[in-house]
Amino acid sequence: MVTRTACDAADTCRFDRACFNYHNCPQPEQTEATLTDDEHQAVTLTAELWNLLCTIVDDGPAREGDLAELCTHIHAIQRTVMAQAAARAYPDRYRLLGSVIER
Repeated sequence: MVTRTACDAADTCRFDRACFNYHNCPQPEQTEATLTDDEHQAVTLTAELWNLLCTIVDDGPAREGDLAELCTHIHAIQRTVMAQAAARAYPDRYRLLGSVIER
């Protein structure tokens, strides 16, 4: 199991101490159940997309609801990508994207 340490810039970290190394925090030792560089980049891109969407959505009365709907989709993408680590850790129980579980 990978344990993250508190972010060095926790008072300003947008990810509530679950830092994705935006602040160059000490990173856990790599195991085969971690995300690949491409997967990390995909999750980082979803954060960048969220920030861009926040600038696109107008500041009108529907803003809160519209952002909540968009947030649901961003989180779905993040969970799907991050599930890759679980699939590598338990290949007999979870499948990697694009593959099937061999029975």
